[in-house]
Amino acid sequence: MFDYEAYRIVSRSMQKRHSILARVLFGEEEFHEQLSLDFGRLIDNRGLTEIQQRRLRAVLYELFPQAQEKAKVDMEIMDRDNRVCHAKHFPNYFQLVRDPGEISASTISAFHNAKNDPEKSRTALVSSNL
Repeated sequence: MFDYEAYRIVSRSMQKRHSILARVLFGEEEFHEQLSLDFGRLIDNRGLTEIQQRRLRAVLYELFPQAQEKAKVDMEIMDRDNRVCHAKHFPNYFQLVRDPGEISASTISAFHNAKNDPEKSRTALVSSNL
């Protein structure tokens, strides 16, 4: 959010080098080191100040904990929490629009929170533009 260049590089990594990032996200151990190296280059080779490097490193490793050496990541929890580091959810964070007919997570949440209240359900439906 605060570093467009980092966002662009991470986004493109899924498109241009899909095999490496996707394998890491799916848990294939042999690509763990490659992701770590890519993040290291992203952090160190852009002329960032030390403070900017620390901030970017903290953000990247929080978003992608499996890039850290010897990290133990429960991918079921990452899936449950819709985390960007899960291969199923990664593309959602880089889409500008959703596919027609696809229901957004916020709409599902609004319906869940309506708890059989017809007025709240109607409001959720209207605000979702379905």
